[in-house]
Amino acid sequence: MQEKKAESKGDTVAIALAENGNDLLYRYLSREQFERRFGYYHPDPLIDEFSYGEGGGFSAFLWNNINVGSRIFFHTFVGGTRYLTAMYHVMDFAPAGVWRLDDKMKSRYENTHLHPDIFKQWWGGEYDPSNDMKIKEAYDSGIIYTDQDVVLLGDPRKSYDIRKTPIVLDKYLLSRLDLNGKPIKWDIVDNKGNRFDENRCITTCLRPPRVLSKSDGDMLELLVKQRHERLTSNTLFNNFLPMNSFVATKIHFECRTESEIEDIVIKNIDFLEKGLRYINRQVILDDGNRVDILACNRNGTPVIIEVKKGTADDSTLTQLASYLHQYKKQLPSSEPIGKIVCANASYKLKTACEHLGIKIHFYGEILNFEKDK
Repeated sequence: MQEKKAESKGDTVAIALAENGNDLLYRYLSREQFERRFGYYHPDPLIDEFSYGEGGGFSAFLWNNINVGSRIFFHTFVGGTRYLTAMYHVMDFAPAGVWRLDDKMKSRYENTHLHPDIFKQWWGGEYDPSNDMKIKEAYDSGIIYTDQDVVLLGDPRKSYDIRKTPIVLDKYLLSRLDLNGKPIKWDIVDNKGNRFDENRCITTCLRPPRVLSKSDGDMLELLVKQRHERLTSNTLFNNFLPMNSFVATKIHFECRTESEIEDIVIKNIDFLEKGLRYINRQVILDDGNRVDILACNRNGTPVIIEVKKGTADDSTLTQLASYLHQYKKQLPSSEPIGKIVCANASYKLKTACEHLGIKIHFYGEILNFEKDK
């Protein structure tokens, strides 16, 4: 990203890039919230690849505030609690229209703002392919169209994904933030004289993106680094693995039944494990039970895949264990292994599968919590 000064051109609003860039506290909607509100999901930010796209008025906000080196702290609301889930250390950003014309960028990143042709029903804006060349020509000459979407990328060496052990954004932590001279208000009262509780104050004050002071950014980065170190030093739940983000998004928002999930898993079975080969589906065992998907790994070992829509619990393991036992009973020379595909998993299931060496492949958002909520 080369620094440049933008100019006005006709009715186009254009601004100068922030000279040094600010740190930001940035809200995003969880999948469930977004779908409930809009009827579809715009899978962004893609924390797996540290990318984020923004359009409309917030696109101008980003141009006004970020530059290479800015730190963006993403937070979302899950299960009645607000969590800090990631920190991006910005290494590059550009109008999405510029990168949509760059095959190298499109092949490297899956962000929906770079692939509106794939994410037609989810893409948050009207996409005009002929407009991208105009955006690029303007950008190359120093003009920024702030009403068009922008994509930013975090440096994978300096950015952190802490969705496995997210940080709770509560009054204790938020009261320590200066928020660039505009701290959280804890005494908000509505028109009827009702005082907001803690969660409502947090939600109200953090709805728009907030600019952080440098000391705020330093403090939050330290907390995120400490949490990430704790995460990487803890081997618990290393068998709880996120699926490829594109495949995960398709499952979450295209599939209404477990059968439809099976269809996508079968087509993309190599994403579960390199060398995994599909054999059959809905295989009826001698005891009458049906195996969702039967596959084999590169060593020829049978792999029984149990598919669940939504959250799987310990009853899923009971079911899978029964399939494994019956398969072994039918083929005594085999040593079948099991896998589970689900949106999320209960703490009990994760713990049991960790001990038994059964991998759980999930297409959800928050990776896991230290205890069930």
